[in-house]
Amino acid sequence: GINNFDYSMIQGIKKVTGVVENVDIEKNIDLIIENHPQLDKLLVINEKSVTGDAIKQQLDTLLLKYKDKIVIDYIDSMDMDEIALKTQQLTYKSAILWVLLFKDSTGKFFTFKDNLQHIRKLTDTPIYGLWDFYLGYGIVGGYLTSATAQAESASKIVERIFAGEHPSRIP
Repeated sequence: GINNFDYSMIQGIKKVTGVVENVDIEKNIDLIIENHPQLDKLLVINEKSVTGDAIKQQLDTLLLKYKDKIVIDYIDSMDMDEIALKTQQLTYKSAILWVLLFKDSTGKFFTFKDNLQHIRKLTDTPIYGLWDFYLGYGIVGGYLTSATAQAESASKIVERIFAGEHPSRIP
């Protein structure tokens, strides 16, 4: 499995297949707007990382689509205290899209549940996520990517290869 996949990564390689991990930022923002018709601000919480930066690029391409509908406030370089303060300032017309936050701007590491639960205690603002491992730790939902489903897909590919199928014939 791989994040941030681009076909150029496998150009010229003949025996390759796998599972791509994609998140759909646009579908998630549309869902949030649909669920909260009064929404005027979306706070996107992310981190500086390879995956975080790739998601930021996706978001940058979508900003024009939403610029007349809502304000998108994006943060990826704050410490946890600043993030907490930012979330406490949100109104009932706001929502949060929780992307990733395993490390804040000070370099402090967090588990996926500790950081989210900390913010959840500080605000009643609805928090949407991108990965299913955040369920049960403070998000209300979202179009979620499942690591378990991806592992199952990868194991089925392995079974096909062990059964003699050539990897290049498996998308």
